[in-house]
Amino acid sequence: MNLDNRQLLVLQFAVNLVAWAAVVRVAWPRLSLRTLIAPQMFRAIGMTLLARGVAGDGLDAGFRASVAWGDLLTAVLAIAAFVTLPRRAGVVLAAIATVVGLVDLVGNLARGMAVNAAAQLGAAWIVPSTIVPLMLVLHVAALVQLRTRIRTA
Repeated sequence: MNLDNRQLLVLQFAVNLVAWAAVVRVAWPRLSLRTLIAPQMFRAIGMTLLARGVAGDGLDAGFRASVAWGDLLTAVLAIAAFVTLPRRAGVVLAAIATVVGLVDLVGNLARGMAVNAAAQLGAAWIVPSTIVPLMLVLHVAALVQLRTRIRTA
């Protein structure tokens, strides 16, 4: 089987999405909102796309910037949520971080496909193949917990 970079990335993404979902499903009874938000604090990893030599020179500059700054914003919001949870302000910040982060991820996935980012990712390959699926699963899990909190409030 001969897969191009885009096909390979989609395959790895799908397998890792299922794997991370399985992990969260098994751990679900023990996961707090703070636990789900904690990994989001490290989303600043997306800023590596701005570093020279990480991705190919052909990677769209607008895409690089969108990923970098959206990830940084999500990380800052997640840090603020993490340190203020379980207070009401922390729950509000967790909701904002979750929505902003999810919209950012989905938008970057779509834009990455449009600009064929897979052909230029280089050393940054691990982020969309392994870390992005984890972030998506955690965002959805956080939304489920937030919905439950809002219903019982």
